[in-house]
Amino acid sequence: MRYEGYHSDSALPIKRGQKVVIPAGVTVRSLGAKGTYVTKRAQTVTVHIIMPGQSIPNHWALGDKDYRRPLEAKGFDFGPLEALRAANSPEYYEGKVNVSNPMVTWAGAGGYWCDVDINDILDANTPDEDEDVECPFCGGIHSKSLQGSLACVDGQ
Repeated sequence: MRYEGYHSDSALPIKRGQKVVIPAGVTVRSLGAKGTYVTKRAQTVTVHIIMPGQSIPNHWALGDKDYRRPLEAKGFDFGPLEALRAANSPEYYEGKVNVSNPMVTWAGAGGYWCDVDINDILDANTPDEDEDVECPFCGGIHSKSLQGSLACVDGQ
């Protein structure tokens, strides 16, 4: 599953304080002297914060230059939105445009903040359904697919 646009913290699979693997080949944005770089090898970091991403109403994307310019720079196609607006479609007023995806942020080398798109690291940090993991509900170790089930609550 890809996480695009805004998602609440509870809807995201990675949480603050969790140790996650940043795989090799992932683009990391850093406030340090390096700026943006691509990881050469996998590294394990502790998540400081999860940025939830951002989605905005369609009419903001077309009408507000502060939103429109960055979307234009990313190559966003405004044609379909303009057609919805011209047709005075309810979809134009109810729909949303995804501006940014959720980001995982940690303190990097020298204390400079680093972040990465959550979608770039999910495969390395999401256990298989049959893999045994610690259950956040009962504290036991069992298959991820049993978490929150009656078998989990009974401690089996």
